[in-house]
Amino acid sequence: GNLGLSLTLLALGQAGLQRAIVTYLASAVLVFGFGPALVSGQGLRRGIKTTVRLPLIWGLVLGIVLRALKIEIPLGIDDGIHLLAQAAVPVLLITLGMQISRTRFAPGPSDFFTSALRLGGGPIAAYVAGRIVGLDHLAMQVFVLQCATPTAVNALLVAAEFGGDSGRAARAVVLSTVLAFGSLPIVMWLMGI
Repeated sequence: GNLGLSLTLLALGQAGLQRAIVTYLASAVLVFGFGPALVSGQGLRRGIKTTVRLPLIWGLVLGIVLRALKIEIPLGIDDGIHLLAQAAVPVLLITLGMQISRTRFAPGPSDFFTSALRLGGGPIAAYVAGRIVGLDHLAMQVFVLQCATPTAVNALLVAAEFGGDSGRAARAVVLSTVLAFGSLPIVMWLMGI
């Protein structure tokens, strides 16, 4: 999300960033809404119970209700929430570093395949889906660019928290980030960005 949003702002301006935020929020809801249920391997019913217990879901519901009722958050609470939000990325990067330090970083063929699928298959799937639903040119550029970014650190967080293969997730984050230096310019060129 952070790379995708910054890259979109740089490449496509404020109008692109507005569309990218919608894409980012939708993916965050999917990852943190359904990710725990899928990764935990405890079955759909138990996975949904796990998901419903997550603070993210209740925070999302509360945010939607406050926004719908046009209720302003008091200044002191708003500042605290903003400070916590700024700490999220550094905490995720520390978590990634801790996971990488626990294992020898030796990506295998399956790690390269996973990264290639993310960096190559992601933008292709986004392009096809965008054509099917009839996205306009800017929305298509944003959607494809967002789906061409490397695996997010959030994947590691979900894997580590809910019993997935956190070592593999960490390798996917690092490897796809390194490989994205070559793939992102190609995707941007192909999309006319």
